[in-house]
Amino acid sequence: MSQKLAKVSASPQADEALNRMLERVNDLYDGGRVAKSELLTWIVLRFESTSFANSIKAIRKAYFDDVAFCEQLLLKVKRARRDGASDEEVATLLDLLKKPGNKSAVARKSLSLSSEPN
Repeated sequence: MSQKLAKVSASPQADEALNRMLERVNDLYDGGRVAKSELLTWIVLRFESTSFANSIKAIRKAYFDDVAFCEQLLLKVKRARRDGASDEEVATLLDLLKKPGNKSAVARKSLSLSSEPN
């Protein structure tokens, strides 16, 4: 029975790493051939069940975008003002622009605002 495959894009470096892993898996393996898509499926499902939860912070740090953070923070400030937040609450959000560190976690804790833009 054939399983429908999803299309996934990867960087050239990730593709090279996957090819190296595939070569090692299939080297001296007489039980058949593992296809690239099968290896990728196994890696993703295994990672999700064993390591993903512990990796979220590192992934977010690796792909943190200051401009996107500022844009989202501006939306939160506008929403807070619209929803009647105090000047102090709005100032707390604006202070996040000046503070280094885990900005997105601090922003979520500062005001319990919906993350959906209106």
